[in-house]
Amino acid sequence: MRVTRMMDDKSYFEDWNIGDVEVRLVKISLLIGLFVTVILLLLGKFLLAISFILGSLISFLNFLWLKQGIDTLITTTKVGSKDIKRSIRSVILKYFLRYIFIGLVLYGIVYFESFEAVGAFSGLFLFVAAVLIECCYHLIKGIIEDFIYGAS
Repeated sequence: MRVTRMMDDKSYFEDWNIGDVEVRLVKISLLIGLFVTVILLLLGKFLLAISFILGSLISFLNFLWLKQGIDTLITTTKVGSKDIKRSIRSVILKYFLRYIFIGLVLYGIVYFESFEAVGAFSGLFLFVAAVLIECCYHLIKGIIEDFIYGAS
């Protein structure tokens, strides 16, 4: 059972850092966003490119706010602490305010037709694409490591 031996061996996870994943997600999404924006501008779709950028910015803010909420929950909630309710309330409030903000912006885009909804909604999926690329990276890395070190 190679997997259980890896899980028992804590040194296997010493080089893995969650901060690296976050940095890679931001870099990947930035590269995808720049690539798509340049392609749209080269095709002459200026309004679609601006809408995509707006959706991408909302996606980035959503990612940051979600990360901040999770970090706050992890770092400030201690067992037996009286501040748990207060910190959880603020995180839950920010969680719902985040969705209200995103909903209002998207409603404004669709209702007022000042931007293209397709571009904005496509931009919203920017971090989804970055996460999929990150998953593929780890899958390929795992397959290569299994091939090199031998899977049992």
